[in-house]
This record gives sequence, C-alpha cells and structure tokens, in this order.
Amino acid sequence: MFFKVEDKDIATAEFEGLPAVRRVEKIEDGFILYTRDDNATLQELVRFADKRGFRLRNIRTEIPNLDDVFLALTGRELRE
Repeated sequence: MFFKVEDKDIATAEFEGLPAVRRVEKIEDGFILYTRDDNATLQELVRFADKRGFRLRNIRTEIPNLDDVFLALTGRELRE
C-alpha cells in the first residue's frame, strides 16, 4: 500500500503498529506499507490519520507479482 501524508512529518515507526503491517518504508514522496491484510490496514490508517490530524493523499494498493516475491526472497531481480 502506497500513500502520501500531507503537511506532517511522521516517522515510519508510527505506522508499524497498524494491523497486519509487516514492514514500513519511507520513500521520497510517501510511504509504503507491506501488509498481510490491506483492508484492515487501510481502515486503521484512515482512523490513525483522523486521530493524528493529517490528510492522506494518493492511496494505492497493489498485489505483489512473482517478480516482487522473487526480489523479496532473494534480493535479486529476475533476468530473462
């Protein structure tokens, strides 16, 4: 799940307590949450943003493909 946070500086550790989140990455223009249940995480992310007073922008979820899985397991990209 990718998203941007508007007008707040938030540490990645603050998102690690959300349900089903396995890993959090801060990237140049937002965050990536790796989660086992994107529905539960998305619901809690919206509640968390509301409670903390920041806006979420450009929320996007993706299902990993085989290349993503291979890269995660081996640390290398597949070559044809």
